[in-house]
Amino acid sequence: MKNFILFFFLSVLAIITSCKKEVEYKPDGRLKGLEFTMLHTSPRTGTVVNTNKDYYRKGEQVKIDLTSNFDINKIDVVNLNVGKVFTTLNVNGKTAAYNIAVNDLNIPLGQRASLAFNVYFNDDGKDGFDYPSMKTYNFDVISDVPSIVNLKKQDGSTVELKTTDYNIGSFSDDAKRGIVATFKPGVISYLDVENSNLLKFGNNSNFSVSFWFQSNESTDDPGMMGTLDWGSSNNKGWLIAYLAEV
Repeated sequence: MKNFILFFFLSVLAIITSCKKEVEYKPDGRLKGLEFTMLHTSPRTGTVVNTNKDYYRKGEQVKIDLTSNFDINKIDVVNLNVGKVFTTLNVNGKTAAYNIAVNDLNIPLGQRASLAFNVYFNDDGKDGFDYPSMKTYNFDVISDVPSIVNLKKQDGSTVELKTTDYNIGSFSDDAKRGIVATFKPGVISYLDVENSNLLKFGNNSNFSVSFWFQSNESTDDPGMMGTLDWGSSNNKGWLIAYLAEV
């Protein structure tokens, strides 16, 4: 009797299972053919570019124009650094604009704020889908570190000189001294001022150099600043050295 009941139960279960409608997977092709652009004016060059990152300084404004060939319902702008939605752009069209002050992003010097634009398209109910399609686009606002080396002309104007940093520990913004670079101890760590026509004055005219320096080293540094080739010393130039306390 027990075997009969078990057989009957399994038979009913098999019938119920076989009658259950299979759920078919339907690919979502609503965004097929999508064209999307994020245009902004680069603070460094002043030209309009279509890139997903750029360098900004405090006091500047991030302005991004977003364009799609498909209708957009809304865009959620998320600060990925803190996981917070900054704002929601109610678009209801194909174009949108987003503006934010760099100061409002609170970016540490030399670091970046990553913004995510969650774009919800106006296609809820299309092709049998009861939810809108969504696509995410990212944009990095990078803190542009001002050059640590500046050229001051006779007329009092100041020009930043582009530098290349090698194994620098960190940069910081000092209220009295401006941008300060911290070098790594025990390894080759330095800043190289790139070639510039502005530096040719040192060949045939007098000039002065001013800088702030602090060290906790107890050994000499034979080459701290200069134009002399430290490797061969074959070229003419000048050199400032650091002599530790004896």
